[in-house]
Parts: sequence; structure tokens; C-alpha cells
Amino acid sequence: MLNNAKAQSVTLLKTEYLENYPSASGIEYNNGKLYIMGDDATQLLVLTTDYKPIDSVTIFQQSGKRIHYSIKPDLESLTFCKYKGEKYLVATASFSSEKRNTLYAFPENNLSRYKTISTIIPIHYLKKIGISEPNIEGSAVINKQVVISNRANFNNRTNYLVSIPIKKRSLKKYTHWKKSAVAFQNLVNTVGISGLEYSHENDLLFFTASTEITKSATEDGAIGESYLGYFNNYSNKTCKASIAPDKLINLSKELKIGNQKIEGVCIESHEGNTYFLHLVADNDDGRSTLYKVKLTL
Repeated sequence: MLNNAKAQSVTLLKTEYLENYPSASGIEYNNGKLYIMGDDATQLLVLTTDYKPIDSVTIFQQSGKRIHYSIKPDLESLTFCKYKGEKYLVATASFSSEKRNTLYAFPENNLSRYKTISTIIPIHYLKKIGISEPNIEGSAVINKQVVISNRANFNNRTNYLVSIPIKKRSLKKYTHWKKSAVAFQNLVNTVGISGLEYSHENDLLFFTASTEITKSATEDGAIGESYLGYFNNYSNKTCKASIAPDKLINLSKELKIGNQKIEGVCIESHEGNTYFLHLVADNDDGRSTLYKVKLTL
């Protein structure tokens, strides 16, 4: 059941404009640091939780700060995962075209020694399970599986969450990939899920979403309102054909931030039912915006 939050349940604590960092799409928190990735940025950015720069890693060599639309890697999400005992920050491309097909794996203790993995398997597998227009914008590790979100648009109006077991055979058999359609109720405009974050302690899957007037997975469009929501007890819902958010908050109205394309969310900390979250916005204007919010469930 969808429960629209009241204004007092979410509070804006801080806003920061990154004038020289474009198109922030992915955000993740780990050990006092924030990691930011822009879908057409040349660098991975590392900040303090007060948004002061700590480090950066160049992944694309060019003179300008934005990678051209025709060749950008379109890295849309960030999440930490472990592989052979080592922790990696993984940046995932949208897989909205065969050119946008690369994952970047940054070792936690040496970000500059990152590895790249190029594959078009996700494009084919998503289509085989019934997702005609791949556009991955969110990712999260939940127990022994990776959950990715596929964004809706005006031509394909359904968002999907896809659960993929973390096993080698899952990359060989698409039948292990399970999708759930996300049922948004009482919304007139098409809302596209843009980011995911999981709370292991409370089994909550947070998501960000926004409205954008676009008819395809690869085009940008006019920016509308943005939302923050979550699913309760998500680990018990990964095999359901359709699921509805337990809460959806209109951030544009509740925080009075206007039309912002919120692209990602991460958890810094939580105290009981109160969460301190960071959000990133990409308004397609060559800069990025960060928000710190307090959310009481």
C-alpha cells in the first residue's frame, strides 16, 4: 500500500552545488567518504560527508569536463560488493545501447587500479526476460544477489527491479534473472526509477525516481518532479511479479527544491527509524547538486 509521507518526515539539511562536476548519477557511502560518478563525467569523485573534495580518479582522458553524448560510458549507478575477499566499488553502465556496456570495478584500498569489464550479456538477458528497452539506472547488493533497476519512459512505462544471484552461472543462464514490475499508484506522469540503496539492518530498499519527458532510454528530456521511496521487507519480495512501494515522497514539493532530476541515494547512517541520506541530482546543465536529508520513517 502506498503511503505518501508528510512534510515533517523528511528534512533538508544541506545543499551543495558542484559547478565543475557534471551529470552526477551514482552515489555511494563507505567509511566516512562519499563516492560520486557522473554519466558523462571523466572522473570518479571522492568527497567528505560535508562535500569537501578528497580524491578523484580519471577514467576518461579528454580536455573538456563532459564526455560527448555519442561516446559517453553512461555510468549510472554505484554500489560496493566483495569479490575473492576484496571490496570493490562497482560503477555500472546503463546498457541502453551496445556502446554503453562497461562496468568499472574500483578496489576500495586503491581506486586508481580499477578494472573494466565490457559485455553485452545484460542487454540480451534483459530482453529475454521481457524488458524490451534496457536502461539500468540503479544497483544494490542484497544478501547473495545484485538487484538492478530498469528505468521507465513514455514509450515503455513500466519500471522493473531485476534480481541476479551472485554466481558465475547467473551470467550464463538468463533464467536465473528474475524481474518484478514496480506498480506506482495514483500518479499521472510516468515516473522512472533512477537509483537504489539497501539497508541491510532493516531490510529496506530505498529508491529515487523522477519524471522526465523522454520517449527512449538514450535521450534526455524536460525535467519534472523527483521522488524518494522504499520497499519494506524487500528480501521477501524479490520473486514477486509485481510490487508496490510502501512509501513515496515527492521531494520537489516536500523539500521545495523545484524540478530536480534526482539520480541516486545512499545511506550515511541511521538511528532507529531515522536515516541520514545523501542524494545527487543531474539537471543536464554541466553541473551537479548534492542534498543531505534526514528521513524519519
